[in-house]
Amino acid sequence: MQTALVETNEKKVFSPSQLELIKSQIAKGASDSELAYFVGVCERTGLDPFQRQIYAIMRRDNGQSKLTIQTGIDGYRLIADRTGRYAGSDDPVFTYDDRHQLIKATVTVYKLVGGVRCAFSASALMAEYRQQGPMWTKMPCTMLGKCAEALALRKAFPADLSGLYTSEEMMQADTPEPAKVAGPELVSKKTLGAINSLIKELGWDAAKRNDWAVQVKERFHVSAPKELTQAAGEQLEAELDELLLNKDQGNDHA
Repeated sequence: MQTALVETNEKKVFSPSQLELIKSQIAKGASDSELAYFVGVCERTGLDPFQRQIYAIMRRDNGQSKLTIQTGIDGYRLIADRTGRYAGSDDPVFTYDDRHQLIKATVTVYKLVGGVRCAFSASALMAEYRQQGPMWTKMPCTMLGKCAEALALRKAFPADLSGLYTSEEMMQADTPEPAKVAGPELVSKKTLGAINSLIKELGWDAAKRNDWAVQVKERFHVSAPKELTQAAGEQLEAELDELLLNKDQGNDHA
């Protein structure tokens, strides 16, 4: 079966059989509109999905599947070169902090505008792109430099590269967010009400109540009763209940 792009006088297009392959094998799960968009980007850029020059990646976004179109930095350079206006690039310039930790990469690419070689620069921050994978650990400068170059190329050639991202740029999208750890349950109004009722039954005066409140704050490291955890509240309720029981038993013996 033929998988190479069909060349026409205007642009490269896909045959019906190729479109069916893209739908079933390359852009699995894509809606009809997403599939049409992916095919349009392939035809506009001239990148061949069958030669793995461009990818249709389905990602979860707020619980829904969403298409992301990706290529490698070589694909970006190829697209820029095909415009006939790409005039090269400088090596990445890296910025480090006081501890010699990489924080930024800046790349400048050049484009011919009206016959003049114009510079387009962009920077990628390590904090925004770094991942825990082996490539980022082994070659952080190379990876961050590719991200900066992709940003610069997209700035210089927006009409040719809009909606298309490099694999290096999108790696952070594949990193799951840290699971949110739920904090301890705060004391309920019901438990606070029970505590207050027990204190009233104990007949403590204002000074006694204040002393007890200070001890509770120091004991549980809180500044107000509402900051107690439910477990702490239930513990205090049990202790006060026991005090009341002992008090009642003492009154009975008296």
